[in-house]
Amino acid sequence: MGKYLFFFIFLTSCNGQNKNSDENLYYIKSKAEFDTFLVSHFPQSLSTSSRIISNSKNVDKNDVGFMLIERDVNEMSIDSIVKSLEAKKYTKYLSSDECLLVVNSYETIKTYEERTEPELLKKLRIKQDCKEGLLPIPNFIEYNIANSLEFNSENYLKDFEIYVLESKFGNHFKEFNLKPNSQMPVNWKNGYSKGFAVDKLNKIVIYWGIIW
Repeated sequence: MGKYLFFFIFLTSCNGQNKNSDENLYYIKSKAEFDTFLVSHFPQSLSTSSRIISNSKNVDKNDVGFMLIERDVNEMSIDSIVKSLEAKKYTKYLSSDECLLVVNSYETIKTYEERTEPELLKKLRIKQDCKEGLLPIPNFIEYNIANSLEFNSENYLKDFEIYVLESKFGNHFKEFNLKPNSQMPVNWKNGYSKGFAVDKLNKIVIYWGIIW
């Protein structure tokens, strides 16, 4: 087993000021465990009372990264985030797009929670021509788990706009000794990706920074 196997999802609702303070401290501490470049776009502190924090360092499964899912984000904050992202013309995808380059797309909730290897039943999908030139994005399986949804292509994020701030291939974070990811195309066997996913209708903002 790899050196880094710690994984934690924190789902909470509004239960008092002291608890929120503790959760904010946990968030700040967890974020500090990752390179500042990878998480530079994350908020300094938590702004909603309903959120999911994911901190994963499972090197064996090429599953390393930090993710914050904030719910009930006020409309003004969402509009500000989207306006800034659109102005900077970052690469944008829709969660409903037929072709997306998703990191660890063969995971299931069972293999994810049990930390076992997924079966690569459809290897040809890795070579799909439509994925040429696309930037990798997370599988957002944490979102499915929190919402009791099966993880498959039909349940991939609904109604989200996905913005990739930056993504590059290769091993750029030497503290994680990552082997080539068998679930990824040849030119993306290792890499990183950081960005936002925004669901304006349901007032959800997801911040991510992942390494594989």
